[in-house]
Amino acid sequence: MSDLKVNVLKTVNKLTKEMVERKNQTWPPECTAILHQPKRPSVKNK
Repeated sequence: MSDLKVNVLKTVNKLTKEMVERKNQTWPPECTAILHQPKRPSVKNK
């Protein structure tokens, strides 16, 4: 591969790793699952 492609791949890899580390450091997560649960359907007697 050309030097440009290698440099681009290394940069993208580095940025992705940094983004994942930053995301893992935030606690509690921005979106908690308990707040986004759908309502249960109402029970209908047949």
